[in-house]
Amino acid sequence: MSRYDKYAESAQAILRSMSEHVRRQGRGSCSATDFCLALLQCGRPEIRRLLEKAQVAEDRLKELSPAQAPAGTGAAPQRLSLEDDLRRILDRAEAMAKDKPVGLRELLCAAASELSQLLKRLGAAQEVSVSEWIGQLEAEEPATQTAVSLEALPKLSRELTAEERPFPVVGRERELAQLIAVLTKFFKPNALLIGEPGVGKTALVEGLAQRIRQGDVPAPLQGARIFEVKVGDLVAGTGVVGTLEERVRKMLNELESLSKAILFLDEIHQIVRSHAPSGLADLFKPALARGKFRCIGATTIGEYHRYIEQDEALARRFETIVIQEPTNEETLEILRGLQKPLETHYKLAITAEALSACVALSSLYIPNRRFPDKAIDVLDRACVLAAQGGENSLSAAAVEAAVAERAGLGLTMTREEYGRRLERLAELLSGRVFGQHKAVESVANVVSLCKRRLDLHPERPDGVFLFVGPRGTGKRTLGRSLAQILTGREDACVELDMSEYRHETSLSSLIGSPPGYVGYDDQPRLARALRGCWSGVLLLRQFQLACEPVQKLFSEVFQSGRLELANGKSLFLSNMTIIAALDLQPDALARARRTPGFHLDGAEPSADQILSELSRWLPNDVLRSFDEVVVFHPLDAAARKRIIEEILAPTINRRLRDQYGIQLAFDEPALEWLAAPERNPEGGAHQLEQVLMEHVLARLPVPPVSTPGFPTEPRLCTVRLCGGQLAIELPEAS
Repeated sequence: MSRYDKYAESAQAILRSMSEHVRRQGRGSCSATDFCLALLQCGRPEIRRLLEKAQVAEDRLKELSPAQAPAGTGAAPQRLSLEDDLRRILDRAEAMAKDKPVGLRELLCAAASELSQLLKRLGAAQEVSVSEWIGQLEAEEPATQTAVSLEALPKLSRELTAEERPFPVVGRERELAQLIAVLTKFFKPNALLIGEPGVGKTALVEGLAQRIRQGDVPAPLQGARIFEVKVGDLVAGTGVVGTLEERVRKMLNELESLSKAILFLDEIHQIVRSHAPSGLADLFKPALARGKFRCIGATTIGEYHRYIEQDEALARRFETIVIQEPTNEETLEILRGLQKPLETHYKLAITAEALSACVALSSLYIPNRRFPDKAIDVLDRACVLAAQGGENSLSAAAVEAAVAERAGLGLTMTREEYGRRLERLAELLSGRVFGQHKAVESVANVVSLCKRRLDLHPERPDGVFLFVGPRGTGKRTLGRSLAQILTGREDACVELDMSEYRHETSLSSLIGSPPGYVGYDDQPRLARALRGCWSGVLLLRQFQLACEPVQKLFSEVFQSGRLELANGKSLFLSNMTIIAALDLQPDALARARRTPGFHLDGAEPSADQILSELSRWLPNDVLRSFDEVVVFHPLDAAARKRIIEEILAPTINRRLRDQYGIQLAFDEPALEWLAAPERNPEGGAHQLEQVLMEHVLARLPVPPVSTPGFPTEPRLCTVRLCGGQLAIELPEAS
C-alpha cells in the first residue's frame, strides 16, 4: 500500500502537478520548493485568498516556476525521489491528519514556514504569516467543515474545480449565465443540460468550474466544488446485492456534508429505472429533494424524451437548459481559443485561413455531426497530418485531407483534382457507361452544378434521379461509377433493394421502431448503411416494388435532404446523390411512344410520355420530387461490343490466367457475332454474360479441375468466326 493512498484527491492532485512539472524539467527529485509552487498554483479558493492577501499575482508563479528550477538533460525519469525537506513536510501533514485522509489544510499547515519564505521570494507586497492566516481561516468557517472526511467521492468522481482547464470556453456566455442562475436558486437549484452530442454540454460545465476557480461567480457559488461522476463508475464492481445502493448512499452523504458541493452527472438518463441495472433514480430523488447539494445533469434530446421525461418525479427536480449547436461564426471563435495551445503542442503555425477552412469544410461535408465537436476534430486531425508531413504551418491540403477522412471521401484526392473531375465528369462517366450518352450528360450536368454549390436548394441532395430502362442497360453501373469518381472509394455507392420493402411493416427497418416496440434500441438499417459515406451515392434498386408509404418517405427525403428517424434523430443527406432505379421493359417504352396525342413514329418518347407511362408504377407526387427522369435505352451493337472488349473479356481473362494459365483473344468478326441483336433481344449487358458463358466459356478445352498459380506466360486462346460459327483455338502446352 502506497503512503499516498491515505491522501485526499485534492492533495493527490497537487502532488501529481508537482511530479509532472519536475519530469518536464528532466530532474529526478522533488524539493519543498517544487511542492510549494504546486500548492500555490492549484487554484483552490483558499490559495487564491492567500495570494490576494500577499498581493502576489498568479502570473508571477508561472514566471518563477520554470526559471528558478535547474533544467535537467536527457529523458524524464520514470520514478521521482523526495528530497529531505519535502519528506519532512509530508511527514508533518500525515501526523496532523492522524486517521483522516491528508487534505489541503494539513498540507498548508505542514508547509506554512516554507510557504511564507516562498511568498517573500515572489515579491509579496505584504508580509504574510501562513500559520496565522490558516488560524484566521479556520475561525471564519464552521468547525464541522474542516472535519469532513471524504472516502467515496475521491474514488468515484473527478473534481473539476481542482483541475486547470487548458482551453477557454468561448461563445457560451448566454448558456453559462443561465446555468449560474439556475444553480443560485433557493428552490431546486439543479440544472439539466439538453443538447445533441458534440454541442459542448460537458465543456460548459468545465467552463463553470474554471469560473469558480477564478472567483468570477456570484457569492452563493464562491468556493463551490464540482464533482463529475460517471454512472458507469458507480455501477462497476457492484455484483453483490446491495453494494450499489450502499456506494451511492455513501457518496450522497459525503456530498451533503460539504457546504457547496455540485454533482455533475453526464449521461444522467442512465440512472432511470428503465435504463439502469437498478433504480438509481430512486436513490437520487430524496437527496435532490433535501437540496443540500446542487446537481447538474447532461443528456441528449432523444434520451431526455425517452427516459427523463417519463420519470416525472425526477424531471421536476431540474430546470432544463437547451444547448443549441453554435453557429459557424461562434465555432470559429472557439477554434481561435484553441489555436495557441494546439500551436504549442504540434509546434506549427495555424493560420486564420486554416481555421476558416475547418469550419466551412466540416459544415459542408460532415452534416451528421455537430459543431463545435466536428470542427475541433478536423482541426486536431489536420494538425497531426501537417506535423507528420514535416510542415511548419497548417496548410489547406492538410485540412482538406482531414475533412476527406471524416466525410468518407477519397484521401488521395486534392481539391484541384476534385475540381478537374467535376469538369470532366461526363467524359469520365462515358468511359465506364457505354451507349447511354444522353443519360450520362443529364447526370453529369446536375451533379456538377450541385457539387459546385450553384444549385438553388443546397439543403437538398446533390442530385435526385429516377433511372428508367430495361435491365442491364447501365443504371447500376452509372451509379457505382459516379460514386467512385466523386469520392475515390469503391464502396461509396450504398445500394438498397427496394423489393424488400413491399409491405408497410418494413418501414420500421428503415427508420427504426417506435418507442416501446421491439428494436427501438437498434440502429435503423439506412443509418447503418450510410455510416461513413455521406458524400457518396444512394442507389434504390427496383424502386417501383416498394410500398407507397416507403416511396413517399423517400419523396420527402428527396425534397428536404433530411430523414427523420423513429428515435428523434435526423440523417442529413444533403451531400449525397440519390438514384431511384426502375426496371422498365422495352414494351413499356413502346407504349410510351404510342401515347395518344403523340405521333413520333418510332422516335424516342418525350418526357411527358415517359411520365405518363411511369404513373402506372409511382404516385405523381413522388415523380415530381425527382430532379431528372433519366431514360436508359436498350444497348446497340456498338455498345455491346465495347462491353465485351473493355469489361467482360478483361474480367474473364484475369480468372483464366490465374486458374488455367490461358488468355482469350477475340477477332473482330467474333465480337460482332457475340454482340449481334439476335443473341441479345433485350439489349442488356446481363445477356452478354449468358452468351459468353454458353458459346465461349463452356467450350474451352480446359481440365475439369483448375490449378491456381501459373508462373509462366499464359497461352493465348483465340476465338474466331469461321463459317458463321465460333471456333476456339488453344495451342498445346509446351
